[in-house]
Amino acid sequence: MKKHVRLSFWLIGVPVLMALVYSQYYQVSRRAQMDRLVRSGVLALFDGGRVTREDLRFYLENPPKEERAILQALELSPEDVTGIGLVEKDLELLQSSLGQLLIQNIIKHIAIVQYLDRYADTDRILAGEDRIQQYREEIMAEVLEDELSRFSPAVTPEEMLAYYVDNPDLFHREGKRLARYIMLSGEPGEESPGESAPPPAETIMERLRRGEDFQMVGEEYTTGGNRAGMLGWVRRGALHKAFDQALWALDVNEITGPVTVGQTTHFIQLLDAQPEGLIPFEECKSKIRSILEENKRIIHRYEAVGLPPGLAGDVTESHAEYQRALIQLAYARGYDQRPEVRLKTEAYRRYQKADLLFQDRVEQLLRKRNLPRGTDSNWIVESETLNHLLDQMDFRLLVKLNIPKSGEDDEIPETRDE
Repeated sequence: MKKHVRLSFWLIGVPVLMALVYSQYYQVSRRAQMDRLVRSGVLALFDGGRVTREDLRFYLENPPKEERAILQALELSPEDVTGIGLVEKDLELLQSSLGQLLIQNIIKHIAIVQYLDRYADTDRILAGEDRIQQYREEIMAEVLEDELSRFSPAVTPEEMLAYYVDNPDLFHREGKRLARYIMLSGEPGEESPGESAPPPAETIMERLRRGEDFQMVGEEYTTGGNRAGMLGWVRRGALHKAFDQALWALDVNEITGPVTVGQTTHFIQLLDAQPEGLIPFEECKSKIRSILEENKRIIHRYEAVGLPPGLAGDVTESHAEYQRALIQLAYARGYDQRPEVRLKTEAYRRYQKADLLFQDRVEQLLRKRNLPRGTDSNWIVESETLNHLLDQMDFRLLVKLNIPKSGEDDEIPETRDE
């Protein structure tokens, strides 16, 4: 009997024990492998590929230009990611729950684009080459124009003074007044009903003439329909005629009142005045220098593309001609082969291709359910297609994105999802 027990142990117990040991070893080994991937910068895995931190950086530098099916299914738009970088100014957004969801959906979009580009109908000729060519030329023009705009022209004092004299309208400022006020409801001399009715308006003015603090007197009578406070900077004619005339008759720090406007009485103190007229040249020099430098940069760009500088003055007529000449010069200089142009164009092509292939899947599901294209239920079908595709890809997000509060390191530290 004992021999049968021992034999049963060896035949059943040992294999089970070995299976448990192997299972534990596999889990530890797999956990260690995932940790190594995370430390090396891998954010997610899918069938045959991975999404890395560099993929995420490249995406944020080259976001999709148009909102199409995949983005809609992910509840993303180009505006959601345009201008976002993994830098300090964006940490507050990325630390929020919405920011975390945004980054996770971006990672999914990166994985889907890579997957469809690699596996789904890779030999299919896709439409949209004209659009891709147009996008390439837009990037070429942007790169060339940015380089031409780095030109640093010299501006002389004589040129600045001449511009100031020839364009007085650009440097004319209107007169303004900075004031504060006390307003009482009712005509001058009237007393408001109630236990703490204010004295007649003449009494308030007498106190102000004696030098009592304007703000304190105003606060004392700020009850009911009465008000007191800063009026701010106002231009001539912006207020009621009687108030406006009284204000513009004052010298700085002078007080006037009572001024009747309808059923209200006002006391006004002028705090500061900005005279109307030409702004002194010394105050305009910085603005003039910027204007002249930009004008010279524009002339430099037009000359560089072979157009007469005078054409720059007529924006509506010259813009299209300038853009054509800019693209021609970019081709002549080989900008279509520049790495940044090729990378951006290839990213755009992959977005286009992935969206067309994804849309095919959506339309297949629409046909299967006898739903016409463009129906209100499209978004449900797009979402369902997205989930089916992610399941097919065996998509796995490896990390949570915990952005550091210090902002000293713009990299994305991760902690493994449990």
